[in-house]
Amino acid sequence: LPGECGDTVEFFLRVADGKVEDAAFTINGCISAFASMAAAAEMARGRTLRGCLNINQSSIADYLDGMPEEDRHCALLAARALHKALRDFAVGKTRKA
Repeated sequence: LPGECGDTVEFFLRVADGKVEDAAFTINGCISAFASMAAAAEMARGRTLRGCLNINQSSIADYLDGMPEEDRHCALLAARALHKALRDFAVGKTRKA
């Protein structure tokens, strides 16, 4: 997914028994985007797919102990990328981490 500041990210999920077994990502972006993606991946590991839907911009920022307002869009980008990976999995576009 492209971000509003030009960052690009993609999530990869490995799912077993309805839970995220592993989460990985690629990124071309700033350190705040990297931190947000790493936080989202860590938060997703071990959760059910439904539980991953609760990972959002606010929960990622909270996991990182807050973010400067000008970097919060990075947490939104990470949440959007995770949710896209979940949708892709749901429709059968699986890719291994």
